[in-house]
Amino acid sequence: MKRRTAIRQLVYITGGTLLIPACLNREDKATLSLTNISVTGSQEKLVAELAETIIPQTTTPGAKAIGAPLFIWTMLNDCYAKEDQQRFMGGLVAFDKAYSDGNERSFLESDTTQRIAFLTKLSAEKDKKSDIHYFASNARKLTIQAYTNSKYFLTEVEPYELIPGRFKGCVPVQKNNTKKA
Repeated sequence: MKRRTAIRQLVYITGGTLLIPACLNREDKATLSLTNISVTGSQEKLVAELAETIIPQTTTPGAKAIGAPLFIWTMLNDCYAKEDQQRFMGGLVAFDKAYSDGNERSFLESDTTQRIAFLTKLSAEKDKKSDIHYFASNARKLTIQAYTNSKYFLTEVEPYELIPGRFKGCVPVQKNNTKKA
């Protein structure tokens, strides 16, 4: 065997052994690019499904349709302190684990009634200081904030007026009939 052939084959084998594990990595990649936190695709989907469970789509658009998951991740990335971000992410992991331990399926695979039952049970617990409660309460708060600040809500549900009240200059003056004390 020639030396060049042996070196070439060695390079191919080495490159292949380095490339194969990267190809087999089945971790979902997140579609978000956040600067302060790292998110996997499954975590991104879990927050989206949680938001959709909180505000489902009926005759009105749901949380996913108005972009609540993106709002949640953006607020978490830009506005929360590092400790709060870590607590939120820890609560997210604990939330997913607690749901999977109590059910035969994961949160993403279960139906809406099972999700609502779990969230109801979670809100009824006494210990509200855990990371799971921190995650669930902040996700709920941010979902509602995203919905009430959405274009749909501010144009269709409760029309927003930049300056409330109207000036009506051409109103006839009426006599005041109140008695003064």
